Amino acid sequence: MNKIVRYIVPNNNDYKQNLPCKALVFIKYKKDSDIAISKISNLNALEQLVPDSWLSPKIENASIFLDWFLKIPCYQLTYSDNTKMINTVTKIFNDDL
Repeated sequence: MNKIVRYIVPNNNDYKQNLPCKALVFIKYKKDSDIAISKISNLNALEQLVPDSWLSPKIENASIFLDWFLKIPCYQLTYSDNTKMINTVTKIFNDDL
């Protein structure tokens, strides 16, 4: 289908727990940059997400997805230091940001 598929195998044994999604974080590496995190609009996030996603063509499924998606906070994170990036993402998922 001439599509790039991106998938990372979870490295933990409990990934099937069905934990709720707390946020979407779009992460970008930029050499020699300081850590930068900003909340972005769901529209901006959707524009980034859709090109790399499969969405159901069924109206009811799309509606359920959009209802869910509009409630999720979205962030753009730019980093060059792995430790700072991991600490920042951990804060987001622990509701500390």
